[in-house]
Amino acid sequence: MGVLLGLSCLVFHVAVAGGIRLRRSDLNAGMAKTVALIYLLDIPAEESLYRGLLFVSSLFLWGLWPAILLSSCLFLGLHLATWRRPGVWAGSAVLSVLCCVAVAWTGSLWTAVLVHTLNNLGFMTLVGRRNVFERPTGELRAVAPAHQLSPPSRASRIPHHKGKGIRSSQKPSGGGED
Repeated sequence: MGVLLGLSCLVFHVAVAGGIRLRRSDLNAGMAKTVALIYLLDIPAEESLYRGLLFVSSLFLWGLWPAILLSSCLFLGLHLATWRRPGVWAGSAVLSVLCCVAVAWTGSLWTAVLVHTLNNLGFMTLVGRRNVFERPTGELRAVAPAHQLSPPSRASRIPHHKGKGIRSSQKPSGGGED
């Protein structure tokens, strides 16, 4: 069941995007680190929290639909805070419901991990070419470092030369001070 749901998500993302966008030039050390981070750490951690802890405990307390609603709303809340695209929000809500149903159906958290992994493989890697270790371009601009947000102060324009402040427009005198 997990493989079928996950592959359906993957195929959906690739079809909507008009094909796989990942190129050989995208395959670098940053992409390898991103894949390791997302697929080996992030997804299992998210599924452990949202489906393992929240969904399963809510399932025993209140039943299937309240548990799906709680887990999915909290999962969606995470994605509302981290993504700025309504399409991602809708996809996150659908993915969350699918993962909850997969856990309820199979009794295994690993089914949700598999569905989530295949979904993200399609959305983030094959189509989105997501590399968190590379400076983003286009729509996903990073916030400029603090030193680029304000003009430099007067002190930063005055380099120090052997303990003596010298303006960049001034030349050191050749009076044997060295």
